[in-house]
Amino acid sequence: MAVSLVETDCGLALLRLLSRGHAVVAELQRCSETLPAAIRGEGEVAKRLSPVLPDFAVFRREGAVEKVAGTPELIELDEESREINADPAERLFRVLSAIRKYFADLAKLLEDIDVGVFVGQSHESILRDSAGAVLLPEAIALLGTMILIVDERISGPCRERALVLFYRCTAGTSRESDDFADVCRLFKSTARPERDIELAGRRPGYPESYFARFPLHEDAVRLVLGKLQTGDIYEASRHYPLPEHRSHGLSAQAGMLYVLLFFQAKTLESDAIAMREIVDRHFGDVWVVAYALGYTADLLLMWAPYPAARQALSNAITAGTVRQLQDQHLDRLSKTRSKLEEYLVEGVLTEDYVSSKVSQLVSVLREANTSIRWLLLQPTTLDSKIQVVCNSSAKMKEQLLGTLVDTALLEDKIKAILVPLVARRDADWARQKEEAAQAMDDLAVFFSGQHALRRNVRNSELEEFFRNLQQRIEELSFQTQEDLLALGRKVGQINKALEEVALFHEVSQQPQILHFLSDARQLLQRMLRTASLSSDVLETIETVADLSYAWRALSTYKEAMGNLLSASPDSVKGLRALFLKLASILEAPLRRIRQAGNSSHASLVSGYYSNRLVEFMRSVLQEIPCLIFRLLGQLSTLESAQLPKSLPSRISLVELQSYAEKCEKASSEVGILTQRIALLMRGIRETDVALLGAVLVDPRAVLLDGLRREAARRIESLLASLCWPSASSRQDAEAPLQQMAAQAFKLRRSFEHVQDYLGVSAQQLWRQEFGRVVRYLLHMEEHLLLRRRPAPPESSPHHDASVPIKFPDISNGPLGCSFISRTLSMLSELTDPKSTSGGFHHDWRKCDSSGVGTLDSLLLELLMEAMGPPGIAAISRMLALRAAGRVRKAVSGCAVLLANAEVQQLAAKAKSSLQTTRSAAEVQAALERLRLSVESRARPPRGTRVQPDTYGDVLASFLPCPAHCLEICERAWIAGCWAKAVLDNRVQELSGAEDHSLIGPSHIVSVPAVEEGDTGEDAPAGFEIQVLLVDVEEGVLPYMSAFDPVTESELVVGFEPEASHVLPASEELMRQALLWVGSDLAPGLAYVTAQEEPEADLGAQAKRAARPKRVTTAQLAEQVNQLASLLPGLVDQVRVLSERQAQQQQASPGQGPGPSHQQDFPLVPQASASPAAPFAALASGLPAPARLGAMPKPGPAPTAQQTAAAAQPSASQASSDPLATAIAQQGQALSLLVSHLAAQGDALDLASTTPGLASKGSAKRERLQQELMQRSSNFFLQVCQNAFKKLHPASPLPATLAEMKDDGRMSFVTYMERFGGYGKSRDLALVMHQLSFVADCLLREDVPGAREHLALLLASTEQAAQDQNWQLAFLLCLLEEPSPQVYASRPSGSASRLRAFTPLVSPNWGSTVLSFVREVDALAQRRKDAVNPRAPTADTPDEAAAAPKRRPRFPRKPKDNGQ
Repeated sequence: MAVSLVETDCGLALLRLLSRGHAVVAELQRCSETLPAAIRGEGEVAKRLSPVLPDFAVFRREGAVEKVAGTPELIELDEESREINADPAERLFRVLSAIRKYFADLAKLLEDIDVGVFVGQSHESILRDSAGAVLLPEAIALLGTMILIVDERISGPCRERALVLFYRCTAGTSRESDDFADVCRLFKSTARPERDIELAGRRPGYPESYFARFPLHEDAVRLVLGKLQTGDIYEASRHYPLPEHRSHGLSAQAGMLYVLLFFQAKTLESDAIAMREIVDRHFGDVWVVAYALGYTADLLLMWAPYPAARQALSNAITAGTVRQLQDQHLDRLSKTRSKLEEYLVEGVLTEDYVSSKVSQLVSVLREANTSIRWLLLQPTTLDSKIQVVCNSSAKMKEQLLGTLVDTALLEDKIKAILVPLVARRDADWARQKEEAAQAMDDLAVFFSGQHALRRNVRNSELEEFFRNLQQRIEELSFQTQEDLLALGRKVGQINKALEEVALFHEVSQQPQILHFLSDARQLLQRMLRTASLSSDVLETIETVADLSYAWRALSTYKEAMGNLLSASPDSVKGLRALFLKLASILEAPLRRIRQAGNSSHASLVSGYYSNRLVEFMRSVLQEIPCLIFRLLGQLSTLESAQLPKSLPSRISLVELQSYAEKCEKASSEVGILTQRIALLMRGIRETDVALLGAVLVDPRAVLLDGLRREAARRIESLLASLCWPSASSRQDAEAPLQQMAAQAFKLRRSFEHVQDYLGVSAQQLWRQEFGRVVRYLLHMEEHLLLRRRPAPPESSPHHDASVPIKFPDISNGPLGCSFISRTLSMLSELTDPKSTSGGFHHDWRKCDSSGVGTLDSLLLELLMEAMGPPGIAAISRMLALRAAGRVRKAVSGCAVLLANAEVQQLAAKAKSSLQTTRSAAEVQAALERLRLSVESRARPPRGTRVQPDTYGDVLASFLPCPAHCLEICERAWIAGCWAKAVLDNRVQELSGAEDHSLIGPSHIVSVPAVEEGDTGEDAPAGFEIQVLLVDVEEGVLPYMSAFDPVTESELVVGFEPEASHVLPASEELMRQALLWVGSDLAPGLAYVTAQEEPEADLGAQAKRAARPKRVTTAQLAEQVNQLASLLPGLVDQVRVLSERQAQQQQASPGQGPGPSHQQDFPLVPQASASPAAPFAALASGLPAPARLGAMPKPGPAPTAQQTAAAAQPSASQASSDPLATAIAQQGQALSLLVSHLAAQGDALDLASTTPGLASKGSAKRERLQQELMQRSSNFFLQVCQNAFKKLHPASPLPATLAEMKDDGRMSFVTYMERFGGYGKSRDLALVMHQLSFVADCLLREDVPGAREHLALLLASTEQAAQDQNWQLAFLLCLLEEPSPQVYASRPSGSASRLRAFTPLVSPNWGSTVLSFVREVDALAQRRKDAVNPRAPTADTPDEAAAAPKRRPRFPRKPKDNGQ
């Protein structure tokens, strides 16, 4: 007994190969549909990212790959490109690599068959087998199909860009592929033209040169071509017996032949005999061939460059034959449609009718499908001469679509009847045979005379006759082929006997017996038809009804399908049958996958094609929601459909009659439109649930989804129509809002009117879609504002691929990208400060004499009615973002504007005008002059350090200053003066705010600047900064919040523009604040009770409250130098102050200075009554000298008499000259300080910066240990964040581990492979490699995985300790060898000297460790000095031991002992 090929190893190998190939084809199509526009080279994003998406030309230049992102701008573009295109590029590479593997496996299989690896199998024997003759050509043709689809769906430049990007993203990592070079060689660009119409004039060598990259066994290809040329591998003649249907029966075989001929291009070029035979047999009446699932090829274009093929095809295909074929198929189509309409009449198709007319029904289906196939495919030709003949008109398309729908509906009904009949054939046969035998038994009993009702009809001959017939019926069978052949003859003999017995006199005289015999004969005929039923009939119907060739051709018939639905709502059932007919595309790939038994491939292939089929079904049925909304639009515009006005209390009979007629007319019009909507819904409701491939589709759910999509489109069009070309007046702003509000209200009301017929909640659906559209537009506007480029639609969580929302919308241009930006522009124009005045508590009105209102609560209510809460919320958020952006620009550019002398002068004049006149007109004039002056400046002042484009951005960011609100102007200018004083480095007191204001008095102080050192402590920065102290009320607390360094880092403004990281010294700042609060410079700050207490020394209190730092000798030396340099200036300043004080006392002895904001700008601080007070405060602020080491004994202290004698001259001078007294006191302070420093002796080193003993490092380390013990620390999160910042520096930092997990991009293995750094520690690299897997498992909350990796790490570490190496131990961890990049040395950046630790170490931990180490070293050194004080230390080296010996000036002469 012969064994089928599918049961052998060779057959199983072919089946597995075909299963994988069909899965690759499905994934290839899915990948081509999801490629980003940048890789495809389409749109503006492709032009912008083109510098970082090169093609294979970059591989031809040495070092060009590394220089792709060589500048900061290109690095930013590259990061954006990787974020968008890296995953699609990797997916495309995996698909191309799978095609390469399929080719390699197929070539290896053909070689194995040739060399005899499969015993008893050869190429000839496989093609002789019925299964092998199908599998081997399919395997080779599937490779050619992949090649052609790749080149058609993904162009050559697109493939090259994706492969280069994949190489740049994976080179040196674990994702690097070994077959990258082979993939690049196979799939580099080809000579295929961009447009299909140019295929006839393509460059020579395509596609045979492309196919030559995939060489296969030449003899195997030739044998397969010969089999396809002469044989019928699918045995299609069983289903297409007529010769006129031969090309249709061989269509699948012809598609494979078209692909395989490119592997043997010599046949196309020169073998005229073979090509004539191929054309006559396969392409005699067709020239557009379907070679894959929905992919077609025009032979008139593809075979034009080949002489033999072109000649053979031109002999068969001419304009005359094409016209004759078209007329023949159109005539056959019209005749077939009339038959289809007869069969589709309700009640015609019954089980008996179908089983009796099955051959006629199959013949009609065959005629219809062959004509439909020809008329669908052949007119799609791109040949200009044939297009003139085969021009498809709209009427022809409607006729063809109607026949196609009727054919699909008839096929669906016939299969619904035949499938159960075939399934229960044996049971029906047994039941019918039993009924026929029982009928013969009843007749025999009747003529036996033993019947209870008729005892006088006994006839023994008839009784015996019917007994014999009963026995013969019981012996009928069709189990074997012989029984089946004899069954018809036996049943015919029994029927003939029954017809003859009916002629007997005794039988013919009894009508009931005649009727009984007729039923018996029908029962026997039904038995014969039941036995004739077989699965071959269903197979023929499936083969004839195949529509996979029209997968892409039917896309041009969507409009015709929509017109069909509009004309006949009941056609939904026919279209459902058409979609089920289209599901035949799944049969070819799934048949081989099922035979191979690969369920994963089955789910992948069926999922892709089923989803595509469902999408096509949704796109066609979307016409019903569109038609429903068009009817709703007509319903909303009917004046008669609106609510009638209320009748007056008294009405005449004529008016009442007119009112009744109007209501009757309105009811009639509304009823007609509502009935049409109800008919559409009836077609949907009566349609059954359909299984399209692997997806179960409910038409009602499809309708609801379609209504949602159409509602979104209508909402989008309403919002897009909202625009204001000019909003200079209130009427201009109201008109579009009123129109939109009216349209939306009418549409919603009409929707509510028919919601019961639709079975949906109109209000809920409308609100959901309106909110989704608005949130999507808001997301795109925010991205455009913050990122300066439009976001891809897929990035929005509110994006629906089936209902794409346009951004910018149809009103794009100078009016705005969406209704949000246009509404903001309208509101800004209505509230322009140049021409309007108003506020939040008042209406906005024109500033001219008319005083017409522009914005009030009524307009805001209209805005709310038109846009709803989602629109108002979106406008508010967008307005806040714009304001925040302008404020940030203004703050960052204040230094540029205020540094100009002209701007300062104009600001002072405006401030003076504000203080003196309090006139809004004059203030407006001053502010307008200031604005014009600023705008007239094209460049910042010479010498000013400005970032590029900063000055223009700052000018653009300033809005015109308001002139309608005096209070706002006053506070704004006070804040501007404060900022100006700080930026100009002028110590200026600006106080005098009104008592009812939240902002009270202010004071500017100079405080030493500090910055965070390497150890985490505050280190002096070497200069002072200006700090503004402001007294505010508690009412500002609700407006303050905690600072978030992650999300609000850009909002911080530093104390120093050039060094934003420096901060004021906290202790000194607190001391200065306390001094200011307690002094007379800030009246009204102190809390006064009924009984005043004696004033205390605030300076001393501040010193006791604030714990001062230990002062070093270097700081003392620096202070001495500063004091010495200040003495000449102090003398001059004190003299000037004294003279000015005297003049002011003479001019106005009883009048004190006013508030600071009412004084002339700039203003020098007013001197106090006692000139010595500032120097006393300065002396009190000096820190006490530090005690360093062992101090020498001071000299003898002066006696009391000497001190008194020294003080007498000072006293006398104080009584005569205050200036002399102040200088004397300052000299005494300096003398004491210098004497103290001199008393230090040699033990004092002014250049030493050795820190004193402290315990901050130990305290911080103990606190970290406590957090670790209590499990309240977040070390793992900080390490993950540090690694994430290195991997993705341009992405926002996740704040929690959950966000890190959801992001999905964080991987310690990737971090280790990218940055390496283990070149000198290979053993530690292996340990870190295993720990990275443990950390990744913990990050993904995969505790079992982390536990397993950790157990292997413990075992391998112990083994490594025993072996003293990791050669054997690393194998125990069951991991692959780390990437070579891990062992590369980590490159040092420009700021590497500032990094004492690795990127994974948090600065807080590093500073704690360094502080702890320094404290331990200091304690050890102190202990060593205490035990052996004479021993030299590192700080005080032994100069004698360290100094080198001086070389002799001249060499010694040798002694002359002899002379």
